[in-house]
Amino acid sequence: MSTNPDDFKNIIDFIQAHPDGPNLIKRLKQLESQNKQYSDLQDKHGNYYINLVQEGGGTLGIALVGFTFVLEYCKIRFLKLAGTSAGAINTILLHHLDSPEKAKTPRLFEVIKSQDLKQFIDGNIITKFIIRNILNKTGRMDAIGIIFISLLLLLLTVIPILAMISNATATIYLAVVSIFLLLIFLTLRYYASIKKNKFGLNKGAEFLKFMRINIPPENINKSDDLTHFFKEESLMQEHTIEEFRVSHEQKESKVIADIQEKAKDQNKRLFRPTNEYKIGYTVIASETVSQNKVEFPRDADLFWTGEGLDQPDPSEFARASMSIPLFFKPYIKPIKTSHPNIIKAWKDKMNYGNGNENEIPSEAWFTDGGTLSNFPINIFHDPNVVFARVPVVGARLQDQKAIKNTSFTSLFSYLYAIFNTVRFNYDKAFLRKHTFYQTYCVSNIEVYKSDISWLNFSLGDTEKRKLIIHGVEAALTHLENFDWKKYQLARAEMVVNNNE
Repeated sequence: MSTNPDDFKNIIDFIQAHPDGPNLIKRLKQLESQNKQYSDLQDKHGNYYINLVQEGGGTLGIALVGFTFVLEYCKIRFLKLAGTSAGAINTILLHHLDSPEKAKTPRLFEVIKSQDLKQFIDGNIITKFIIRNILNKTGRMDAIGIIFISLLLLLLTVIPILAMISNATATIYLAVVSIFLLLIFLTLRYYASIKKNKFGLNKGAEFLKFMRINIPPENINKSDDLTHFFKEESLMQEHTIEEFRVSHEQKESKVIADIQEKAKDQNKRLFRPTNEYKIGYTVIASETVSQNKVEFPRDADLFWTGEGLDQPDPSEFARASMSIPLFFKPYIKPIKTSHPNIIKAWKDKMNYGNGNENEIPSEAWFTDGGTLSNFPINIFHDPNVVFARVPVVGARLQDQKAIKNTSFTSLFSYLYAIFNTVRFNYDKAFLRKHTFYQTYCVSNIEVYKSDISWLNFSLGDTEKRKLIIHGVEAALTHLENFDWKKYQLARAEMVVNNNE
């Protein structure tokens, strides 16, 4: 049975409490009433299937709930999903919460709305104090940090001068020095505790528990076969170029013919066979011991034997992908290096044991996949298939306004820009080469307008509502401008013109 609009009531009420909410819901209902075509694959309930990629961005990822709400309300469901960090969390939950034809956002919304994000801060007392008091909602240093720096400057400048003038001031100076030395001692002790915790401020255990509670066990190993969901009358039959021409306007016939001729010369397939369409997902993590980017669940056999209790767990995939360096302890997975399944996987996928000196690591340290690929839209790119039957939609979290000035105002902003250059380079290089995706697939969610830090784990309903509103706005704009027929032709032209 398809999803009833009443299933979305709670999230609609939540959105309408925002000043812009009523107008956004009006736009949503107008869009839904248009019955636009979003894909060639449609199930017996009238749902269209797409591929969705979601970018990571810490707590700003709550905006993704608003984005997928709009898609599902307009009868769009997800064939394949991909994501990193916060995008990986949404990806895994959207895949596992229910069967493919069901809308998962109503349940996802309830999970996110009711979750106190501060519970994910599961470090020691000092860590909790620092995170909740040093950083405010915009990510800048709060009052406690300013007081500490002021005290340090006072200690190094004003008080030494006064100490030379008055004995009383000298006594005060010694007292302040003692306090400062105590702070240094406590800082070193705190560093030792962080080192013991594998260089993470927080253990990440509460987050892992959160994922395990919210993934229904019966959905963990569900089949990836979608045959029984698609209409048997036409959509499960193999598509032909003649049918494709008929479905497009007459003026586009020459364009299609040119594309077909180039595809023939390049030995490319015009369409993907229907039996190749499967449901599934991919989340990205960084494995720092072997220094590799890994894709779960595809690469799970590198770390799990698949026998006995050593089974891959989607909750662990999410925990691995969201392990923000230093903020969270890396997710550490012991590897049974002598197991034949592990040996075979490392040999086949990593070329270990084929004459080189590499040894399978005894344990994997997973950190945030966003350090390597925060927006893995390239996963859905297949240059050997010309005409798409399923579109790609990408939700990006734009956490800062485009920078126009060429200088940096602080060392921190300069170093942060260098870090972003490294971590975004892989995804940006792909989008620069394949401009089609930037034009037709990528939707920017302007979360920077909320003035909320991506590390703010003290979000209440007001902040969560702001983020969800930004997601709704981005999805509405994307679908209102979406034209499936134009998408298909533009993608086909990209494939044959790039000739990869």
